[in-house]
Amino acid sequence: MNLKNALLAAALACCSAGIGAETPFRQTYPLDPVKLKDMFDKAAEDTAKAPAEWRKAPLAYYVVPPLSHIPRMPDEYPRDGAAFGTLEIIAAQGEYEPASFQLFPKRNFDKVTLKATDLHAASGAVIPASEVDLKVVKLWYQAGSAWCGFFADALGRRLIPELLLNDETLIRADSRTQDNYVRYTNLNGTSRYAWMSANFSAVNYTFANQANQALIRDADTLQPVVLNRGELKQFLATVHVPEKTGPGIYHGGIEVSADGRRLGAVPVKVRVLPFELPQAKSNYDPDKGFYLSLYGTGTNNVKVLKNQVRHNALAGVGGFPVLSGFWHEDTVKNIALAKKLGLSTRPMFASVAGCFQQLDPEHPTPRQKIAIRTLAREIKSAAEIVKKELGHGEIYSYGYDEAGPDIIRRERAAWEAVHQGGAKVMVTCRPWRRLLYNLDFFIQPGAPADRRTREASLFHEANPDSLVGWYANPHTGPENPNYFRRLHGLLPYKNNYDSSTNYCWWRNNWNDMAIPYESYLRGLVIVYGTADNVIDTLAWEGVREGMDDVRYATMLKQLARKAMQSPDIGSATLGRQAMGFLAFTDEKRDDLDAFRLECIRYILQLQNLLKGK
Repeated sequence: MNLKNALLAAALACCSAGIGAETPFRQTYPLDPVKLKDMFDKAAEDTAKAPAEWRKAPLAYYVVPPLSHIPRMPDEYPRDGAAFGTLEIIAAQGEYEPASFQLFPKRNFDKVTLKATDLHAASGAVIPASEVDLKVVKLWYQAGSAWCGFFADALGRRLIPELLLNDETLIRADSRTQDNYVRYTNLNGTSRYAWMSANFSAVNYTFANQANQALIRDADTLQPVVLNRGELKQFLATVHVPEKTGPGIYHGGIEVSADGRRLGAVPVKVRVLPFELPQAKSNYDPDKGFYLSLYGTGTNNVKVLKNQVRHNALAGVGGFPVLSGFWHEDTVKNIALAKKLGLSTRPMFASVAGCFQQLDPEHPTPRQKIAIRTLAREIKSAAEIVKKELGHGEIYSYGYDEAGPDIIRRERAAWEAVHQGGAKVMVTCRPWRRLLYNLDFFIQPGAPADRRTREASLFHEANPDSLVGWYANPHTGPENPNYFRRLHGLLPYKNNYDSSTNYCWWRNNWNDMAIPYESYLRGLVIVYGTADNVIDTLAWEGVREGMDDVRYATMLKQLARKAMQSPDIGSATLGRQAMGFLAFTDEKRDDLDAFRLECIRYILQLQNLLKGK
C-alpha cells in the first residue's frame, strides 16, 4: 500500500473520531450486488413467516452455529442458519457455552442496542442476565492466508471475522485500501486511530507498527452498534451457567432496540444438565490430567488470569505462578492467588528457574559448575516451599528450547540438578528418542499425526510417568474456531497426548501484515492484548469448546468404566457401548457438535442406570 495514502486515511479516521454521536461512524464493507439482492429476497420470504413481533420490524435476524468453519460475511445469506430462530444452548453446571446470531437491517440504523434478560426456569430458578456475555464479531483485514493458514502472505489481504468486541469502533477497517486502524486512548481521554497494516516496505518500520497495547482499551460491556442497510452483522452470546444451578429448561431473550424503540427479542433457551464437568483427563490413563498449557500465558494480571480460567487454560506455560526459592514470600503469595483464581497448582509448568545451563562433560569450566550449583539451590528451595504449601513436587523447569542432540547431552547435568532438587523437566525438542530418558514433559513440534503419535507412544513407553504435548504446525493465528476446537481438543486427546501446548496465546501481534519476529509467519496469537485485559476471538472460543469436548469425554469414560464393573448386565452393556463410541469416534472428521450431543445422551443414560449403585 502507498504510505502517503495510508497516512491520509489515518488522518481522515482521526478527524471522524471527533464528530459527535449524532453522526456515528459507519463501518462499511464491499457488498456483492448479486448476493445482496439474494439476501433481500430471502429476507423478505423469511420475514413473511416470522413471529408476529418481527413481521413489521425493519430488520431480520438469523440464528447461526457459533463456531462454524464458515466465516460469516456481511453479504452472504446464512444458509446453515435459522431465520427468526431460538438461541438454543445445552450446558453443564459451571460451563460456558456460546450461541450466535446475525442481524440483517433493511435500512440504516444509527444506534442499535442489545440487552440480555434473565433466564427463568419453571421451578422458579433464575440464571441472571449478568451471566450472558454479548459481543459483536468484528470483521477486519488479515493476511491472505487467513482463516486456516498461519504462514505470511505479503501480497494478499482477506476480510475475516475474528475479534469479539464490546465497542465495535475500537477497530476501523478501510475497505478501499484493506487496512486496519485501532483506536488509541490517552490518559486524558483524547483518542486517535493508529495504522495497523504496515508492511515491511513502510519507511522506518519498527515494533511500534505492532501497536502500543497500553493505549488500547475496549469497553467493559457491549455498546450500541451501527447497522448499514443490507449488511449482516454477527453477535456472539456466551452463557455461563453458575455452579449449583438447578437442572431444567431456562427461557429468556436478547432484546433488540433501535434508536430508542424496541423492535423485538431473540429468544434464548438454555438446558442445564444435572451435572458438573470434571477436569479433563488423558484418554489412555484415567489418573493423568489432560491440559491446555499454551505458551505466553505468563502474567500476574488478574483480569487476564480470570479469562484463562474461563477458557480452561488452567496450566499455562511461562511465568505464573512464579515459584522462587530466593523470594519465599512472593512465591507463597503467588500460590495463594493461583488457588483463589482456580488456576492449576498441580502441575505447574515452567514455573521455576530454567534448566538450560550446559556443562561440558569432558572439560567443564568453573563458570559452568557455578551455574549448575546455583540452579540446584534455587530449584531445591522452591520445591521445598511448594511441598510445604501444596504437598507435591509437580513443578517444572524449562530446558533449552528446540535443542539438538549435542546441546541435550550438555544440559543433562542441569536436568539432573532439577531432579535432585525435587522438580521436573520440560522442553520442546524433536523426538530424539534414547536421548530423552531424563525428560518429564516432551513437547513435540507439529499437531498430532500418525508418525508423531508413534513418537508420543514410544516416549510414554520409555517414560511411563511423563507427559507429551504438541506445538506449532499449525501455530496459533488461524481464525477458524472449528479448526482450533479440533486441534486443541479431541485430536490430541484421542492420540493419547497429555497436553495442547501451542505457541502462542498472547504477544504484541496486532499487525498481521508484517511480523518482526518471524517474517515468514502471520501474527501468532489467539487473543489481542490491551491496556488491562485481552480481546477474545472466535478461535479462542473454539479452544475452550475443544477442552470442553475432552471434559465431556472424560466424564463419559468415568461413568462407562463404573458401569462396566456393575453386576447389572444392562449397565455393563451400556458402559461397553459408550466406550465403543469413544474409541471409534474419528477425531479428524466427525462432527464435533454431534459428538458432544452423543456424549450427553450417554452420560444421562448412564447416570440414570447407576443411581443408587
